[in-house]
Amino acid sequence: MGIFDIFKSKKRSITAPPVLQVTVNGKTYTVSTTTNAGMMLAAVWRCVDIVSGTVASLGIDIERRIGKYWQVDEQHPLELVLRLKPNDRVNSFDFWKAAVVEMLLHGNAYIYPYFNADGEVSRLYLIPYGNCDYDKDSNTYTINDDVNNLIT
Repeated sequence: MGIFDIFKSKKRSITAPPVLQVTVNGKTYTVSTTTNAGMMLAAVWRCVDIVSGTVASLGIDIERRIGKYWQVDEQHPLELVLRLKPNDRVNSFDFWKAAVVEMLLHGNAYIYPYFNADGEVSRLYLIPYGNCDYDKDSNTYTINDDVNNLIT
């Protein structure tokens, strides 16, 4: 899995919360849960916090092949965006931590790349869960994110 696989979104449908049926003494009970309910459990919250913080603290290097060897390319246009400042609102650590939290709790993270006039990615925006819809018929995504001022 490469770093750019985060830009590829898996086709997922948003369905009702997971439902579990439990039978106790011949009587069946239906239990449903949501990610918000899971985050109220200290163990779930702590695990998500540890994993997301650890992944966010890992370094991201862009490498270029020179002959037989790979060398870190510190002059690459994505270097600043991926390693230091994805956008004007957050630093790199907070951005990647939030992206991993989205992946752990919702199974996917939508990251919108903003292209400058030269056609290069100049900013990345994390689209919060529920602000991105996928239309299977037209194979398009619709983003409605008032926080980052992104509406497509």
